[in-house]
Amino acid sequence: AQGETINAASLKDKSTGDWELSNNHVVSRKKDSSITIDLNFCQFYIKSERNPNYGNIDIILDGEEIDSISLYRTKSYKGDVFVYKSPEICGNHKLILKNHDDRKINIAEFKYVAPPSFTSTNLDGLINITCDKLSYVKGWRKCIIESGASWGSFTSVPGGYFTYTFYGTKVHVKATK
Repeated sequence: AQGETINAASLKDKSTGDWELSNNHVVSRKKDSSITIDLNFCQFYIKSERNPNYGNIDIILDGEEIDSISLYRTKSYKGDVFVYKSPEICGNHKLILKNHDDRKINIAEFKYVAPPSFTSTNLDGLINITCDKLSYVKGWRKCIIESGASWGSFTSVPGGYFTYTFYGTKVHVKATK
């Protein structure tokens, strides 16, 4: 999996409950112990060991439980594997990884793919205002929030517009028709 990595030690810093570090894994044995990750990402992966004695990780994205993954495996297997690949949903997210019950779970790393950034040569001292910072009115499909708007925002509604409070002297808008 490609992307940025949050290792076990950093995940421990984002945890509440009984999480501890053990052999480059963050480990919990208590129900409702959780790790909270606030990030701007499009997709994420969870890497873990699997074992006959392991339980489930509940995955809660932006307040909604989107999955519960089992770390159970009929035979012990030493080595980490990617046990979860999320759907692609770009945006600023609050992700909670929670121990489903009083069974052992572990996470070796959390990997995420950040939204693409579009850069231009900045010879005039311009600042980049990305589409997620705009306020939309009337029928917009919003960038990195809705699946139909991949990497930009669009509207077909007459009179649709967006606003942004700007303090400066120049504006450059990158748009397509």
